[in-house]
Amino acid sequence: MYKFDKCGVCGGSNDTCVVKKGTKTQGEPQKWSTIIQLPRGTTGVQLRNKNRMAKMTLSVNGKPIINEDPSMPSPSQTYSNDGVTFNYRKGETGEDEVIDVVGALGEDVEAQVFTFFADQRFQPDVSYEYNVPVSDVRTYEWRTTNTDCNVQCGGGNYLVEILCQRISDNEAVEDKFCNIFHKPDSLGAPCNPQPCEPEWQASEWGACSKNCGSGSQTRQVNCVQKANGGFTVVAENQCPGDKKPADNRVCNVLACDAHWETSSWSSCSMTCGRGVQSRQVKCVSGQSDVSETNCKETKPETTQACVVTVCDTNIAVSDCKDLSSDCGGYGLTLCSEYGDWAKTNCKLTCSFCSASTSVVASVCEDKSKDCTSYGTSVCTGEFADWASENCAKFCGKCTSAVESTTSSASTCVDKSTDCAGYGQTVCTGEYAQWASENCAALCGLCSSKEAQTPDASCVDVSPDCSGYGASICQGEYADWAKSNCAKHCGLCTSSAASQPTAQSCTDVSSDCAAYGASICGGDYADWAKANCANYCHLCNTVSDASAAASTCADKIADCVDYGQNVCTNEYAAWAKENCQKMCGFC
Repeated sequence: MYKFDKCGVCGGSNDTCVVKKGTKTQGEPQKWSTIIQLPRGTTGVQLRNKNRMAKMTLSVNGKPIINEDPSMPSPSQTYSNDGVTFNYRKGETGEDEVIDVVGALGEDVEAQVFTFFADQRFQPDVSYEYNVPVSDVRTYEWRTTNTDCNVQCGGGNYLVEILCQRISDNEAVEDKFCNIFHKPDSLGAPCNPQPCEPEWQASEWGACSKNCGSGSQTRQVNCVQKANGGFTVVAENQCPGDKKPADNRVCNVLACDAHWETSSWSSCSMTCGRGVQSRQVKCVSGQSDVSETNCKETKPETTQACVVTVCDTNIAVSDCKDLSSDCGGYGLTLCSEYGDWAKTNCKLTCSFCSASTSVVASVCEDKSKDCTSYGTSVCTGEFADWASENCAKFCGKCTSAVESTTSSASTCVDKSTDCAGYGQTVCTGEYAQWASENCAALCGLCSSKEAQTPDASCVDVSPDCSGYGASICQGEYADWAKSNCAKHCGLCTSSAASQPTAQSCTDVSSDCAAYGASICGGDYADWAKANCANYCHLCNTVSDASAAASTCADKIADCVDYGQNVCTNEYAAWAKENCQKMCGFC
């Protein structure tokens, strides 16, 4: 009875083929590596893997027949797919993994091995053999020679010198004469497995903490030791301390654009009356304080005046006035540092009393018990109406039955000394309520007939009257002022009732001299007419301008919003045409 010989010939004598053998001891982590390319018709194929930590397969057209998922090995049995029949033993404890092909290959087959990890313990240990028909035996073959190890320590492989040589005389020839699919790996057997000396290993630098203005960045630095082809972290004292790489450094050192930063205002230095509050102002670049010369914008104020509430709401409006004409020039600390003197001489400026309301103490109370905790911000803006009813005493908004909260002409003065600095913009909008209390004269909110109906014939001939100030209205310039700055100085005449005659010209107030010349013009002119006519040289003959006043009107509705500043200087010509009534140009 005939049998197949090793060459696959029935009744053959094993002389029609040649046996080829080889090994595979190196793989790539988490990849399939080629063991050998086997052409169609190859017989006697047998592969044996002695390391169970690696897995083999046979692939046709790039698709594994077994062990497609190496972590879940296929069972030991006979497989027949794609023209290939073979017996497989997956390699239990103490056994090798074996692939044994039955008969000749019906297709080109690639024998492969999968390596799980780089550690030497997981490297394959494969030996193989197969038969090639004598007609396919080549005249050339690959020759390998181990050279140097690719590492000095820690586990590596010998570098393999690979040559194609002619078998007949062992002469080296070009690679094209050898089967490229059978070319051996360039890495040979393992070498230098001893552990390396510990060394420092640094990661990549992390992101910079700032985009500008000197930030910092860090990285991980570990002491590691290479062994078995991998690195293990060890104690830092095993590495040379003087050679440890830096784990932090400065980055993005270019300066950021500098700007001013302000803190919140402090509490007012006075619980009543005019005090001072302060805040910190610093020039900042990035997150660092820098020299103020680096900030291009104007530095914000560090101090400002503040009034929590008036001190004595029982002082009558007529008695709330400054005896000194220089109160506004003493500075912010006048009211707190010189309190006793200021209470007598600057009680209006320091808000020790209120000139805009007349308080009846017996009926003036706060309905809410929380007014103090709300603070003065509740007295103006969107909460002003609510505060008038619920925090009237705290906000200084109490009124008697006989006196109006709008200042009369005889007492129409600005409670705040800063009104001129605020300008007409404070008279309307969100600050209107506050302005009616503190800047009545500036905003033209006085209620007397004289204040509401200016003399229609009263104009300033000179456009520079405001620039001269109140001092021009008396003394050696008084006669000149009557002709050229009559309106500015309050020297206009409208009726017998509004202008004292020469025969009856006396000072109603006994304090005119104490007030000084500044009371005679500007914002206090109307009050001076009634109370200091003789001192301010405001006596004159009676004139009647009612006829002119009856035809006097403003062409536009916004004149009051523009304010008196529009009546002079570069806007005077425009104002004569559009705001003649407000400016007194009729």
